[in-house]
Amino acid sequence: MAIIGSIQKHAYITATVIAAALILFLVEIVSPNMNILTRDNAFVGKVNGETFHTEEFEAKYKEKEQEYVAMKGGQALTDVEQFSLKNQIWSEFLTENVINKGLEKMGLAVTGAEIAEFIMGENADQNFKSAPAFQNAQGQFDPSLVAMYIKNLDKDDPNTPKGSKRKQWTQMEKQIKQNRLLTKFQSLVQNSSYVPKWLTTYETNNYTKAADINYVFVPYASVNDKDIKTTDEDLKKYFEENIAKFKLPSPMVKSTYAVFPLKPSNADSVELITKFQAKVEQMRTATNDTTFFKAEGDRGYDAMFYKKSDLTRYTNVDTIFGAGERSIVGPFIAKESFKAVKILKKKNISDSVKVRAITISFADVKDQGAYDKKLKLVDSVFKMLDTLNMSFDMVAANFSADKGQTPAFWISTAEKAWNPEIFFHGGSHKYFKSPSQQEGAMKILHVEEFPANIPAIQIGEISAPYAPSTNTTNEIFTNANNFKNSCKTAKDFEKNIKKYPNAKTSVTYLSQNENTLGDLDGNSREITRWAFTQSERNDISGLIQVGNNYVICINEGLRDKDHMNFEDFKDQVAEYYKGYAKMKFIKSKMSNAKSLADAGKAFGTMPLSASAVSLRNASFTGSPEPVAVSVAITTAPNALSKPVQGGVGVFMIQPTKVYSNPLTPAEQLQLNTQLQQSVKNKQGILEGMIENANIVDNRVNIF
Repeated sequence: MAIIGSIQKHAYITATVIAAALILFLVEIVSPNMNILTRDNAFVGKVNGETFHTEEFEAKYKEKEQEYVAMKGGQALTDVEQFSLKNQIWSEFLTENVINKGLEKMGLAVTGAEIAEFIMGENADQNFKSAPAFQNAQGQFDPSLVAMYIKNLDKDDPNTPKGSKRKQWTQMEKQIKQNRLLTKFQSLVQNSSYVPKWLTTYETNNYTKAADINYVFVPYASVNDKDIKTTDEDLKKYFEENIAKFKLPSPMVKSTYAVFPLKPSNADSVELITKFQAKVEQMRTATNDTTFFKAEGDRGYDAMFYKKSDLTRYTNVDTIFGAGERSIVGPFIAKESFKAVKILKKKNISDSVKVRAITISFADVKDQGAYDKKLKLVDSVFKMLDTLNMSFDMVAANFSADKGQTPAFWISTAEKAWNPEIFFHGGSHKYFKSPSQQEGAMKILHVEEFPANIPAIQIGEISAPYAPSTNTTNEIFTNANNFKNSCKTAKDFEKNIKKYPNAKTSVTYLSQNENTLGDLDGNSREITRWAFTQSERNDISGLIQVGNNYVICINEGLRDKDHMNFEDFKDQVAEYYKGYAKMKFIKSKMSNAKSLADAGKAFGTMPLSASAVSLRNASFTGSPEPVAVSVAITTAPNALSKPVQGGVGVFMIQPTKVYSNPLTPAEQLQLNTQLQQSVKNKQGILEGMIENANIVDNRVNIF
């Protein structure tokens, strides 16, 4: 079964996740029919009448969580990984009920014969070809081994649930089908679209023109804000005329929020560090590190050796890695904990080792008795080699499944399939046991070459919470609650927070799929749920804990396509209008100029020059200005242009020469490729599918 997991990690899961991420992005950005204010916990969402019930969702999540935990070597998923996985499951539901069904209506399909060709035909995918279990003794891909594997899908690997092998294979076939379906769709779009000759000619002509110019440039930033007078009437008119600029890609709730960190007081800190120092001293004087860390270590006694790149969880990794053997680094604070690290050993390890293998197969094991008997055989063979120093060739010829005929081969840590101790201790020990899930076997490996060239350390770690005392926590709670009771509006937040030096306020726009809040550590999903389903405009939340913080929020209104009130956007409109008003102000000063000198006089700006200005060289002021370039190459030589609105300022341009600047063959090819790609884009069709889908998104109430 691990064969499938290995292949999935390299290809199909990735393709499916990418496709699902695109679908989720399009749904949240495009769909005008998406309803997110449902208050029903019985379902995660609905698409075109298909309901994704909570029970079904939870069953899928549990199944996928187990798979991902297995891929992580039994390590539990983090909050971020859990949230991402839940969204992935939702995305797959959308893909199945919007995209796949839409493609099926177009007549697109993937047959069983296509899937068979993909996994065992002449053009089989490289991920199958490179799987060791599907290669013969010469290291060549052998389709018959794939066929044999499929034939034995109902024979599960040892210590795996019944039916798991077939179930995982079925899931992989589904992923292959999904990937092939999208590939066919993309090919259909590409082969049914083309760029007409006139468009290629037009764009080529634009890109082959260049101009030498004199110009005046007045940046918007050079105009003093005090020179721009605005009224609410001006802002409201601008808002109504440019409302599309302010439409949000997905519904959001504006919120001002206050944060009261749950941090220890000075007195708490002194008490905590004193206690922790005593624990550090115990670590320093421990006569048996194994016993000490088994009892006190955060990770027990960890026999692993780590490269520097493996220790990124520490912000002071350079200090830890540079410390001497038996020395201690710390105490230091990492998030909400005191930590200290002891450097137990330092040595050079290898990330690749050359080995020979004795393979003892467990494929014929039917019960626990047979399993125990095989383990005893493994122990006996290992003792022959490691203790009795018997000939490896002789032992392999008698006990290995390949009779010792497989030549030595290199293994690496990147494969994540071998006993990690080989890469730590292969320089001092010659024999290691290493289970092979792919083959359903135990391997006894003989190390032949061990290039020890990577510095590594073995460490022990202890920690203690850096948390406030009960009295301090109660005091922070009281302060946060008093603050909440003193606030009625967002302005009250700004005014009253000044009474609490350790607290702060911020403004945010919450989207329905948020699970973080600003730079706070911790899951803020409860705040998102409150904002979208449990509050109205001007409501103030209770105290919500996010990580080690109490947070109080005020709902300042929902903003989406149906809630576009000027007052909600006034601050943003003012910022946009400021730039617009500066542009108009500069243009009005330039509009009657008879020369470049006149145009720049009002701003104390002298004319400048630039050569070979073109759409290929549009950054003649330091930033791209394609509109100014277009004016330059289409204005007659020595003629004075009208004021031109650029990206960061206003231009007045006077070309001195306009001429042809032919594209090189490479540039022409690049231009043609860009034109083709801009037309042959499947996303527009996917957007159409999403826009016409009836989607009810109830995730905010479920996770």
